[in-house]
Amino acid sequence: MGEFPNKETQFSPGESGNPNGRPKGKSFKAVLEALLDMEASIKDMEDEEIKKIFSDTKNPPTNREIIMAKMTLRAKLDPDSKSAERIMNRVDGLPVQTINQNVVNLPLIIDDTAPAKPDDTVNPEATGSEPATSK
Repeated sequence: MGEFPNKETQFSPGESGNPNGRPKGKSFKAVLEALLDMEASIKDMEDEEIKKIFSDTKNPPTNREIIMAKMTLRAKLDPDSKSAERIMNRVDGLPVQTINQNVVNLPLIIDDTAPAKPDDTVNPEATGSEPATSK
């Protein structure tokens, strides 16, 4: 069995294991943003409620606008739905949570009968007093 790490295959100091860096390409967020900002399909406009919402607009709605409209309509029909919760969390922020803790006050027990450890000694220079001398 060889020695680990293998000196022949080990990177030299200053040499990168990934000299080209991270592969270039669009991030997930960039792709999602592009999809949401695309014009909505004609099929999305078949819903009568959606037609009412976007009937007066000169520009066709985006996928983002259709999703928000559908979430809002779902929340209107069922106020206890996840859609309503998500919309309210976005608009008003998450509700504040309070945490109740029962704290028991226990007495502090100091054992002064235990022998002192060497690092428990007082540094006389820090206290400004003279060191104790034995006679």
